[in-house]
Amino acid sequence: MKENLVKIIGSIGICIAIFIVLIVVLVPVYWMVITAIRPEIDIYRRTFFPADITLDHFIEIFSNKPLRQFHVYITNSLIVSLSVMCISIILGSLAAYSLVFIYYRGKDLASSFILFAYVFPGFILMVPIYMIFRSLGLTNTYLGLILADLIGAVPFATWMLRGYFIGIPADLVDSAKVDGCSHLSILFRIILPVAAPGVVTAAVFSFVSSWGSLLFPLLLIEGERLLTLPLGIMRFAFGEAYHWGPLMAAAIISALPPTILYGLVQKYLVKGLLAGAVKG
Repeated sequence: MKENLVKIIGSIGICIAIFIVLIVVLVPVYWMVITAIRPEIDIYRRTFFPADITLDHFIEIFSNKPLRQFHVYITNSLIVSLSVMCISIILGSLAAYSLVFIYYRGKDLASSFILFAYVFPGFILMVPIYMIFRSLGLTNTYLGLILADLIGAVPFATWMLRGYFIGIPADLVDSAKVDGCSHLSILFRIILPVAAPGVVTAAVFSFVSSWGSLLFPLLLIEGERLLTLPLGIMRFAFGEAYHWGPLMAAAIISALPPTILYGLVQKYLVKGLLAGAVKG
């Protein structure tokens, strides 16, 4: 009897905790949405449901003169994020393969350095990165933005893929070597297809990390031409005035690509996270 009562109380407690977490997560999202679809005059009214619905704020961010570059911000973010995603997966898979399937001295030390590079706070590197990139002429360039984001994306992809590769039987690689396959052939024809959930997970996290990156674009970019979406959204605060309607509309649009990406690869994402966490 007591055990059943404890289980019931525990279940109720878990449900309450989940409900509280959902409120904390969903209420800001809901408020963002209703602010984006409310008329300007209704934004500051303390009502939980909008009296009228409008799409004027979404139209404004693409047509209003001070904000007419919004489509450019989206394009820049897509170029940088997709490049970071592809490059980090290629370099991360090569590094992870060498850490798992190639035997050499100092391999464990290399793994430790890669992990250290991932957890090292990025803001500490701001000054040296700026000085180096400026001396190389990489400020105000796509290449500079991509390289800056790769500083964190490649170590993460390497560590995530390493955790997944560890679970692949070494006999599979040895058999391929006996058949005359090179390391690159083994990686791209055997390892990566088997490790597809881990690859998808690393790719998604690399994309999302670069998509929301603010620190390095703020450091490296001047002018309008190469502003990314996070910097573009900052332009909705003019002096001391915040244009909440367009700001929330822009935030919704900026959240769509990561949300759609998560939805499309959710099945692989869960498998990759579980496998990488357990095996790594």
